[in-house]
Amino acid sequence: MAVHEPCIDASGDVPLKRPAPGSPGQAAQSESASNCQHAGVAFIASDAGALLRFRGGVMAALSRRRVRVLALVPTHSESLRAALVASGADVANFDPRPLGLAFMARRALIQHLSEQLRAWRPGMVVLASADVAEAGQAAARAAGVPKLAAYAYDGVTFSANGTLSVTADYKKVIAACDAAVVHSEADRAATKCDAVRVVPGTLTDSGLGAAVPMPPLDGKVCVLMVAEKGSAEAIADYLAVADAVAPATSNLRFQLAHAPWAEADGVGRFGEVEYLGPITDVAKALAGCHAVVHLTAEDGVPKLLLEALAAGRSVITINAPGCLQLVDQGVNGWIVPAGNRVALERAFFALAANPELLVAEGRASRLKAERRFGAGARERAVLDALGLPV
Repeated sequence: MAVHEPCIDASGDVPLKRPAPGSPGQAAQSESASNCQHAGVAFIASDAGALLRFRGGVMAALSRRRVRVLALVPTHSESLRAALVASGADVANFDPRPLGLAFMARRALIQHLSEQLRAWRPGMVVLASADVAEAGQAAARAAGVPKLAAYAYDGVTFSANGTLSVTADYKKVIAACDAAVVHSEADRAATKCDAVRVVPGTLTDSGLGAAVPMPPLDGKVCVLMVAEKGSAEAIADYLAVADAVAPATSNLRFQLAHAPWAEADGVGRFGEVEYLGPITDVAKALAGCHAVVHLTAEDGVPKLLLEALAAGRSVITINAPGCLQLVDQGVNGWIVPAGNRVALERAFFALAANPELLVAEGRASRLKAERRFGAGARERAVLDALGLPV
């Protein structure tokens, strides 16, 4: 990928330019880059839990291929450290927000990251979160790391007006990297960089797991929403519509849970919805429901939505690019406009009127997950897109 913007060294002042094509420096860099799998791969992220969740699969895949892996993250809990180590990674820490004026704090961050990278000497740095990508890029160049890849779990965001967006800083980072990966054509269009590789799938790189048997349909149909981080508006929509629909139907019951890294605090009352609290075992929660609601958008395909398909559940989701990859209207679920409570209400009433379709829709979901997002092929595609051993 061509370099459009100079990188900055650890001092924050001196531009670092790559060797010109064909020069001795370029030849040496190419030779070093081709051996990056032997030197190891360092992942830089601003959140240890998010790195584990969104990039733990690819880190484990590299470890299985006997590639050294470093997780360079802020200070975190011992349980998170243990989980990162279990994925096959060495772990080092940094302070993502050093004290001082903005330019001094940025310089301190770059210097600390570059010192960690010099000590570990990776052959590639993967910039795994957009908010530290620019500093990580500068630190990697200052440390002499041969290859850079942009694979941020928060690089492409879904804005309130329903469009995908990428910050100007992250676009510059992408343009100066050797490789960059997103998970949909819409995400690539948002980056405005044709050289970005698209690997269809989810933010995460884990396998599908086994299908989860559906509960009998001899009682009420259970509808489950598992809230993600930043889901306050989606939770409010779900609660309001459930309050309206439940009294008007006799065969629907509603549940709400949230991922451990998300919060449902401040919601107030849950009305007709049974609140399950935080859950760590998504498969167990899915085992108790017949249909899944997912009303937020993420880069690529939302992991919880993919887990619902893999479990064999009908889904109700929004018309965001990543979500649209997973649902065929009337085949394995419903698509509603984001924030449209009337459309969500119609979907719930349709579910109540035709519960016998849930089994067939669940089978269609599982089949779609297997065909499009089987872990083996996707794992190899991600590694290949990053220029890593497959």
